[in-house]
Amino acid sequence: MKNDENNDTGRNIYMTDVYGIPLRSLYSKNIDNLLFAGRNISATHMAMSSTRVMNTCSLIGQAAGTAAAVAIAHDTSMREVAKSHVSEVQKKLMDDGVYLPRMLREVSALTKSAKLNLSNEDRALLLNGKERPRKAGEEVGIWQNLGESLSFTFPKAEKLGTLRLRFDPEFSRLSVSKDFKVRRYATKLHTSGDFEPVKVPNTIVKRFVVYADGKPVFTAEDNYLSLVKIPLNIEARELRIEWLETWGAEKVHLYSADILDVS
Repeated sequence: MKNDENNDTGRNIYMTDVYGIPLRSLYSKNIDNLLFAGRNISATHMAMSSTRVMNTCSLIGQAAGTAAAVAIAHDTSMREVAKSHVSEVQKKLMDDGVYLPRMLREVSALTKSAKLNLSNEDRALLLNGKERPRKAGEEVGIWQNLGESLSFTFPKAEKLGTLRLRFDPEFSRLSVSKDFKVRRYATKLHTSGDFEPVKVPNTIVKRFVVYADGKPVFTAEDNYLSLVKIPLNIEARELRIEWLETWGAEKVHLYSADILDVS
């Protein structure tokens, strides 16, 4: 076909930033409570070129499931969820570690009421609601040495429900594997003799201990998750987390730490 500057059939549109997918793209226009997740959502062929990516499809599925749970809780339709309860869906997704563009996760009032053993600058970083960098070089977390602790002290004993920790999952990695053949031939079902196994990101904290009023209440010995939710359900005036070991990083890089009320 002859190149024609007025012919847009093959034009690529390069986004300057990531975009969000509306919840209303996930349910049927004319069939009540029929949900779609993945490559069959309501989108034009232009949007489909990026929304059909597998990782994105998996997150769409998580969003659909979360929205369905909210619909059941309110005994309502998906259309009404998108109209009146979308903020609840967004909150649940962010609490589960999903990144929503240009949105901040709300830190609990209980956490905000605590005194932290941090500088004002680090406290602001830890409680700013950002859990991943949004541009190159942006710092959204705090750094602590192994052997150091993060402590929350309250004016009086409080009922502490769940401790939520968000570690750096090493977003700077260009690939989950350094092996060229794995990156290029990701669908192959066998590996070569020189294959280097994928490892847990160095920045994840492997071992740590949680203390309540000086007594250990939780010990992590082999953690590999970047998002950790620890049910406490205790009453205490001080909560302290001692960092013992990462999977290789010299320091702990923590994006957020939040203590939720007893539900």
